[in-house]
Amino acid sequence: MKKLRGTNEIEQFREIGKLLKRKIASFEDVCGIVFMGGLVRGFADKYSDVDAIVLLKERDEALRQKIKEIGLDEARRAGVDVDLEVHFLEEIRTRKWSEIARWDFSHARIAFDREGEVEKLFRTKLNVPSGFWLRRIVTYGEYVG
Repeated sequence: MKKLRGTNEIEQFREIGKLLKRKIASFEDVCGIVFMGGLVRGFADKYSDVDAIVLLKERDEALRQKIKEIGLDEARRAGVDVDLEVHFLEEIRTRKWSEIARWDFSHARIAFDREGEVEKLFRTKLNVPSGFWLRRIVTYGEYVG
């Protein structure tokens, strides 16, 4: 495995993640918070951002905006980019996930799951036959070659 270079600022990113989780999970209609990217990999440098996805039980544009503002406020306070997306659970549940989305979410970490709905959703959406990813990598490798 290739060693990442640069100063690892993961502790600062973990603190930002904890703060975001605490603030956002306090809203009753938030059913889940998922972290991705460097925060999950354990490496974040000056070029990194905090990647977070918030899932809401019901369609509520006002709450969506309020949560996005929390992300913007934390980005300004910490001086770190916060890429915070807010989605509605039912839309994510019914959407067909691309291979890219499956790959990304297979490397995500569920930080908050009020009623276990997010884990159940991930189990369903990420369920692929044994060897699926290896076959996809080989296929794409042959295509590029």
